[in-house]
Amino acid sequence: MAMSAITRLSVAAAVGMTLSLLATGEAFAYTFTKIATTQDRFTDIIPERSNFNTSPGPAINDEGIVAFVAKVANSGIFTGSGGKLTAIAYNGDCSDITSIAETEKCVNLSSNPRNTAINKGGTVASLVGSEGIKIINDGNVTSIPNNDDIAAIEDPVLNNNNTVAFYAELKGGNGIFISTEKETTPIARSGDNVTTIAGNMDSYQEVFQSTGINDSNTVAFYGRLESGNTGIFASFGGGKPTPIADTSSRFKQFGDEVAVNNDDTIAFFAQEVAGDSGIFIKRKDREASRIIDTKSFGKSLALNNGGTVAFLDDIGIFTGLDSVPNKVIAVGDTLDGFGKVTNLLFSRKGLNNQGQIAFFAKFEDKTIGIFRADPDSAPQPKPVPEPASVLGLLAVSAVGATSIRRKQKLG
Repeated sequence: MAMSAITRLSVAAAVGMTLSLLATGEAFAYTFTKIATTQDRFTDIIPERSNFNTSPGPAINDEGIVAFVAKVANSGIFTGSGGKLTAIAYNGDCSDITSIAETEKCVNLSSNPRNTAINKGGTVASLVGSEGIKIINDGNVTSIPNNDDIAAIEDPVLNNNNTVAFYAELKGGNGIFISTEKETTPIARSGDNVTTIAGNMDSYQEVFQSTGINDSNTVAFYGRLESGNTGIFASFGGGKPTPIADTSSRFKQFGDEVAVNNDDTIAFFAQEVAGDSGIFIKRKDREASRIIDTKSFGKSLALNNGGTVAFLDDIGIFTGLDSVPNKVIAVGDTLDGFGKVTNLLFSRKGLNNQGQIAFFAKFEDKTIGIFRADPDSAPQPKPVPEPASVLGLLAVSAVGATSIRRKQKLG
């Protein structure tokens, strides 16, 4: 039975991460909706990984529908928005899970799905066992075309045109690929040539798993070059990748989380040679700007079409829009009916264009749940700060105990 409550959340003391935020930072209230928990007949919410911290988080589309992998007897893909769940696919007989979810268009799989992505049309992409990536929509399932060089695939991302981008281990090296229902094409592979921002010829030594794609098939990723330089690279519209930031010039190092929106704006974690680190965004024809200071790189990063970034660090999930970061939820907060949060997980697929956030939460009693955070008021875009304005950032330690009101809708 659904219930609504307004509860005061207490932020427990946390050590090891300090955020420097603009003095104009605002707090937004969020309504939390339970999607599913291990109290709902699921034996596990993250069966694809043994470690909570390395499991892919849930995905969300612009309709607020959350997609995730959970285990009953075997693993399946489920979606929900706060009411009864829908089973998209299940390793076994879908009729075995009718008490848990609607199964009318559930697809029977022969292997366990490991992760999932969902777009605004409700199409789901999932890496299924060793079978590769499956595209599932309205009860129909297709496999993306194989590439003979691919030995193993990791967490795919999906755009609204049903195009998938993914990282793959190759028979020699690794690579980033893009795939439609007709063909799979390499974007960048170990050994491919690239020109650095400084104008030097180089080649990829390796690329990394966190990959972003937008509806124009622009793909962004982090890579290491044979020279030892690292950088953030982008293939605009499926073309040859170019560096948008690298260590041959302004930057010292990068985090491996990258996100891109439909304006071809790219967000990434980085530290400048001057020593400043944080979240940077690179817009067309503009220098990369630091929009949020962080003392270390976050664990995940997402960017929506309104320019809002969301990220996970050691203490919680935060959002920011042009230098205005806001806490969504943190370790030590409590949710009615579940107790104190002990761990959180959020992925680059967990933020939609309405500002809604899908995340995993683990509680003191070992319950694991999937929740959606809805902003009670939508943040409004503000002018992008010029580099000089970054000097106006004020250090705010996140280790103090604070109290923020949050609405909760748990059912």
